[in-house]
Amino acid sequence: MNRMTLLTLIVLLAATWASAIEIKVKVETDQPAYHIGQTVSWSIYAWSVPAGSSNKGVALIAANLNDSQGEALQPPMKAGLEFADTGYGLDEAFMLVTGGTVTSTAPRLRDMTVMQMGVKQLNVGNDNVPRLLAHGEYVVTKLGDHTLEASLNGANYWNYYENATAFESKTFIPVTFGVFSRGDINFDGAVDVLDLALLAGQWLNVPGSPSADVEPVDGDGLVDLADFTIVASEWLMD
Repeated sequence: MNRMTLLTLIVLLAATWASAIEIKVKVETDQPAYHIGQTVSWSIYAWSVPAGSSNKGVALIAANLNDSQGEALQPPMKAGLEFADTGYGLDEAFMLVTGGTVTSTAPRLRDMTVMQMGVKQLNVGNDNVPRLLAHGEYVVTKLGDHTLEASLNGANYWNYYENATAFESKTFIPVTFGVFSRGDINFDGAVDVLDLALLAGQWLNVPGSPSADVEPVDGDGLVDLADFTIVASEWLMD
């Protein structure tokens, strides 16, 4: 292979890669850290790039969500309204076909599939703006780091000829959060004098940030003896 042929091949490969139609799927949670027993609210966002004559929008997307510690992701799970407030109107809304099923052997949401209602609609979800695909919540029961990551059973876009075609590239953006014991008020991995100081600073008052209102698990609006009892029972735990 001569130098010119090699250069031509490299240019062609680069052009092919640059033109690959990509679907991106991102997971977010409402907090960066939780106490054990609290409820995690999660959201899945999806979007495709680049827009143009060869990418006329998302045709179908079927996603799963998995917790790295095997937590059961309990229904209800809801699809994003119109694939996340696209503003395209009800005629171009997306609908949830199947989803929210949890099995004992695979504790994850299955087949969160959205596809367009009625006639084909173009240019939805291809403007490089993350749009809400689905959201839900579950209770965390295991200490340590958790990673929530989406995967795809299938994802298609409308191509130049307005035929549904599988995305050539997929990018998944997970989220990681920590789960700590309730006495660990400052989420540093230990129940110690720093947590006691936070509790003392909020004593018989409304909770501050981070909140020392840890009993009951979602708080009752006052830092008092019930919260001190939790810290005391977990003293010097890590």
